[in-house]
Amino acid sequence: MAARVEFRTDRFFTLSLDMLATAGFDGYFCALNPAWSRTLGWTIEELQSRPFMEFVHPDDRAATVHETMRLQSGMDSVSFENRYCHRDGTYRWLLWSATAVAEERLYYAVARDVTAYHQVEEELRLAK
Repeated sequence: MAARVEFRTDRFFTLSLDMLATAGFDGYFCALNPAWSRTLGWTIEELQSRPFMEFVHPDDRAATVHETMRLQSGMDSVSFENRYCHRDGTYRWLLWSATAVAEERLYYAVARDVTAYHQVEEELRLAK
Protein backbone atom coordinates (compact mmCIF):
# COMPACT_ATOMS: atom_id res chain seq x y z
CA MET A 1 0.00 0.00 0.00
CA ALA A 2 2.81 2.47 0.86
CA ALA A 3 4.45 2.00 -2.55
CA ARG A 4 1.10 2.62 -4.19
CA VAL A 5 0.58 5.83 -2.21
CA GLU A 6 4.14 6.94 -3.04
CA PHE A 7 3.40 6.40 -6.74
CA ARG A 8 0.28 8.56 -6.45
CA THR A 9 2.24 11.27 -4.65
CA ASP A 10 4.75 11.24 -7.49
CA ARG A 11 1.90 11.63 -9.97
CA PHE A 12 0.59 14.69 -8.10
CA PHE A 13 4.12 16.11 -8.12
CA THR A 14 4.24 15.78 -11.91
CA LEU A 15 0.71 17.03 -12.60
CA SER A 16 0.64 20.04 -10.28
CA LEU A 17 0.14 23.43 -11.89
CA ASP A 18 1.94 24.95 -8.90
CA MET A 19 5.72 24.84 -8.65
CA LEU A 20 6.81 22.16 -6.16
CA ALA A 21 10.38 21.96 -4.91
CA THR A 22 12.81 20.62 -2.41
CA ALA A 23 16.03 22.52 -1.88
CA GLY A 24 19.00 21.83 0.34
CA PHE A 25 20.32 24.14 3.01
CA ASP A 26 23.34 24.35 0.67
CA GLY A 27 21.26 26.64 -1.57
CA TYR A 28 20.64 24.26 -4.47
CA PHE A 29 17.37 22.78 -5.69
CA CYS A 30 17.10 19.01 -5.22
CA ALA A 31 13.77 18.14 -6.85
CA LEU A 32 11.56 20.31 -9.04
CA ASN A 33 8.35 19.45 -10.80
CA PRO A 34 7.68 20.31 -14.48
CA ALA A 35 5.77 23.48 -13.53
CA TRP A 36 9.15 25.15 -12.92
CA SER A 37 10.16 24.77 -16.55
CA ARG A 38 6.73 25.84 -17.78
CA THR A 39 6.76 28.95 -15.59
CA LEU A 40 10.38 30.08 -15.85
CA GLY A 41 11.58 28.65 -19.16
CA TRP A 42 14.70 27.03 -17.68
CA THR A 43 15.22 23.27 -17.82
CA ILE A 44 15.15 21.41 -14.52
CA GLU A 45 18.85 20.69 -14.96
CA GLU A 46 19.64 24.39 -15.43
CA LEU A 47 17.69 25.30 -12.30
CA GLN A 48 19.46 22.61 -10.27
CA SER A 49 22.95 23.53 -11.50
CA ARG A 50 23.05 27.00 -9.93
CA PRO A 51 22.32 28.27 -6.42
CA PHE A 52 18.63 29.16 -6.25
CA MET A 53 19.52 32.64 -5.00
CA GLU A 54 20.98 33.43 -8.45
CA PHE A 55 17.45 33.31 -9.90
CA VAL A 56 16.06 35.74 -7.30
CA HIS A 57 15.71 39.38 -8.33
CA PRO A 58 18.61 41.38 -6.80
CA ASP A 59 16.16 43.64 -4.94
CA ASP A 60 14.52 40.60 -3.32
CA ARG A 61 17.64 38.71 -2.24
CA ALA A 62 17.97 40.20 1.26
CA ALA A 63 14.32 39.40 2.06
CA THR A 64 14.74 35.91 0.59
CA VAL A 65 17.83 35.23 2.71
CA HIS A 66 15.90 36.45 5.76
CA GLU A 67 13.02 34.11 4.89
CA THR A 68 15.34 31.09 4.53
CA MET A 69 16.82 31.89 7.95
CA ARG A 70 13.32 31.99 9.43
CA LEU A 71 12.62 28.60 7.86
CA GLN A 72 15.81 27.13 9.29
CA SER A 73 14.85 28.42 12.73
CA GLY A 74 11.67 26.33 12.60
CA MET A 75 9.13 28.85 11.37
CA ASP A 76 6.98 28.07 8.33
CA SER A 77 6.65 30.52 5.49
CA VAL A 78 3.20 31.43 4.25
CA SER A 79 2.53 34.01 1.55
CA PHE A 80 6.12 35.13 1.04
CA GLU A 81 6.63 36.84 -2.34
CA ASN A 82 9.71 37.39 -4.42
CA ARG A 83 10.67 37.61 -8.08
CA TYR A 84 12.43 34.87 -10.04
CA CYS A 85 14.24 35.34 -13.32
CA HIS A 86 12.67 33.80 -16.42
CA ARG A 87 15.02 32.47 -19.05
CA ASP A 88 14.03 35.41 -21.32
CA GLY A 89 15.40 37.89 -18.76
CA THR A 90 12.05 39.07 -17.39
CA TYR A 91 10.96 38.37 -13.81
CA ARG A 92 7.98 36.44 -12.49
CA TRP A 93 6.41 37.18 -9.12
CA LEU A 94 6.16 34.01 -7.04
CA LEU A 95 4.01 33.46 -3.95
CA TRP A 96 5.56 30.87 -1.62
CA SER A 97 4.48 28.48 1.09
CA ALA A 98 7.40 26.56 2.60
CA THR A 99 8.75 24.64 5.54
CA ALA A 100 12.17 23.32 6.50
CA VAL A 101 13.11 19.96 7.97
CA ALA A 102 16.36 20.51 9.87
CA GLU A 103 17.18 16.80 10.22
CA GLU A 104 17.05 16.43 6.42
CA ARG A 105 18.63 19.85 5.79
CA LEU A 106 15.87 20.45 3.24
CA TYR A 107 13.28 23.07 2.40
CA TYR A 108 9.93 21.86 1.06
CA ALA A 109 8.20 24.56 -0.95
CA VAL A 110 5.23 25.34 -3.16
CA ALA A 111 5.32 28.45 -5.33
CA ARG A 112 2.65 30.00 -7.53
CA ASP A 113 3.17 32.49 -10.33
CA VAL A 114 1.24 35.63 -9.34
CA THR A 115 2.75 37.91 -11.98
CA ALA A 116 -0.62 38.58 -13.63
CA TYR A 117 -2.02 39.76 -10.30
CA HIS A 118 0.87 42.22 -9.89
CA GLN A 119 0.42 43.48 -13.46
CA VAL A 120 -3.28 44.19 -12.89
CA GLU A 121 -2.46 45.85 -9.57
CA GLU A 122 0.09 48.09 -11.32
CA GLU A 123 -2.36 48.97 -14.12
CA LEU A 124 -4.98 49.98 -11.55
CA ARG A 125 -2.44 52.07 -9.67
CA LEU A 126 -1.42 53.87 -12.88
CA ALA A 127 -5.06 54.45 -13.88
CA LYS A 128 -5.71 56.49 -10.73
